Amino acid sequence: MSKSKLARIEKVIKELREVGFTVEGLQFWINCNRPGKVQKGKKIFIAGDIEKNPDEAELEFSIREDHLKEMFPSVEVVNTFKLPHKNGSDRARCLKEDISTLTTCTHIYLVEGWENSSASLLAWLNAKELGLTIIKE
Repeated sequence: MSKSKLARIEKVIKELREVGFTVEGLQFWINCNRPGKVQKGKKIFIAGDIEKNPDEAELEFSIREDHLKEMFPSVEVVNTFKLPHKNGSDRARCLKEDISTLTTCTHIYLVEGWENSSASLLAWLNAKELGLTIIKE
């Protein structure tokens, strides 16, 4: 492998790590960005602890969504805050709608602290059982 190609690879890995991608995330990025590789059909669901501080979580999810869209322009990113939850939906109804949407995804991106949220644990368990690729921050 040439030095210039190796330098480009190292630069990309550094950039990905700076925005919090794990080894799984790096592998996903490499697979999606091979020459001639089409990203269409990939769909990432963002999950994390929204129960502790919903306003802060909404901003965090928006930042993650922007990063994922920037890194994977042809991949659809699902932000739970942007799902069309019915007005006045209770928590259980929102969870059902989120899990229903998750079943249409190919990946789940778990925001740091996700394990502190019962909803995120439920999403992770479903993603695992459905065979989705799991990307942890």
